[in-house]
Parts: sequence; C-alpha cells; structure tokens
Amino acid sequence: MILNGATGMDGPSTSQYQQLNQMTMQNIHTILCIGCTDFGAMTMLVMTSYWPEKQFVVADDNHDVINAWQYQDLPVFEPGLQMLLAQRRNANLRFSNYIGEEINEARIVFVAPDKQTKRNGEGMGGCLDFAKWKEVVRMILNGATRMDGPSTSQYQQLNQGTIITDLRNPTQVTIIARSKNQNSNLIVELYEKWVSLGRIFRNISPQIAMISKMACNVIQVMDIASINYFTLLCDEFGADVTEVEGIISRDRRTNHTEIKHNVGISSPEL
Repeated sequence: MILNGATGMDGPSTSQYQQLNQMTMQNIHTILCIGCTDFGAMTMLVMTSYWPEKQFVVADDNHDVINAWQYQDLPVFEPGLQMLLAQRRNANLRFSNYIGEEINEARIVFVAPDKQTKRNGEGMGGCLDFAKWKEVVRMILNGATRMDGPSTSQYQQLNQGTIITDLRNPTQVTIIARSKNQNSNLIVELYEKWVSLGRIFRNISPQIAMISKMACNVIQVMDIASINYFTLLCDEFGADVTEVEGIISRDRRTNHTEIKHNVGISSPEL
C-alpha cells in the first residue's frame, strides 16, 4: 500500500511525512488498485460495500480485462460476485485504463500483481516476470510519495467458489512492514470496518509473513487432500460428505473450526 500525499522528485519534507502518518480514513476520498486481477478487483469490490462514501478505482492497461469487468463479461465465476458488482459498479466503483491519471487522484494505492511467468530470456517458462510491475512501481514513485509504512496486506486463506465470502470473513489479515515502529493505523482503520482487530496482525516482518503463509497453505492443502479422499469413500458407501465434514470440524482433536472439500486454495497479496 502506498500513500499519495506529497509530490516532487526530492521526496516529502519532514512535515509532509508527519501529515501522512497522521492521516485517517476521514482524509481519504479515492482508493486505487493497480492491476485488474481477479483478487484485486474482488477485494476492491468488497471494500466498496463497507466504505460506500469512498471512491474505489481498479486500473489496468489491458483494455480487454477492464472491459470485461466494466460490462460484466466476467473472466471468473464466484457466487455473489455478479450481484455485488451490479450494485457497486458506477456507484462507488469504476474501472479505468488510465493508470497514471488515477495515481494522481488516489490517496491510497494498492498493487495486485498478475503473477505471469517469463516468456523469453533467462528463466523463460519457470520464473515470474516482474517487468510490468517494475514499470508500475516507477509510475507510482513518479506520481506519489511513498509513506514509511506498511508495504502490503495479505489475506491468509481464500478458497475458489467462496472468495467473496472469504474476503468478507477473512481468517486473518496480515499487514507486512519493514519495522515494528512503522505507522499502520490507516490500513488497520481501513480493514477494521469488517475485520475484528483480533484478526488483524500488524507490522509483521516479510520473513515471518512468508513462513506463516507457507505453513498455513501446506496445512490446508493436507486438510483438503484428506477430506477429498474421504469424499471418494462417501461416494462409494452412499454417505453425505457434508455431514462428515461437520462432524470432523467439531472434533477438538482436529484443531480446525471448518474443513470442507475444495478444488483449490489461494493466499494472494495486495
């Protein structure tokens, strides 16, 4: 997350940094997400319903992707997505191809990276291609002032088929920062509209965030693999897998509040 509050190639003055650090959501009018990925667009969409008085913009230089979301020819299906989009689009959510102009207007900027593999050169077909996002970062730094604050927010668990529900009821939100002393009050205020403070982990180091993310993903994959195996047994013996899931979830020995069969998981970042 980047705060846009001062301009100039020399960077902000001490007083400008103090102003940024004292900023609250009351001072914010426009929130921008660069990158019209499924996760980025759906995250902004969910935020619009909790902050109806704020304007949210999703910007991307890919005209086809923007048109798909703008005219509801969506590249992804999620229960509840189309209805929520119909309610919020053009109310306090819009889509744009003009990234540079939107950066100038926004006070908070999120970046939702499209994690594509390199198509040429060293690492082709195997390494992530960050060329586009390096360009986006340069555009942001030219048009906005970077606050010495939290660098990213991370949802820990999203399941295909329940992403909207998961975004509304996240197991946790991790706010990653380079220092325990960095001011993360603004991003906490943004999320606490619908996420309890007990589920918001603030000023977590990148190393701790990455290891915990990997651990949660591994444990959940093991859970899904296990319940998917028992789904096959349920099919063979004519048992209701949802009843099995309910019993397992309520057994204290499993240490889980919910276990469901699923096609996949994701832990994206903003």
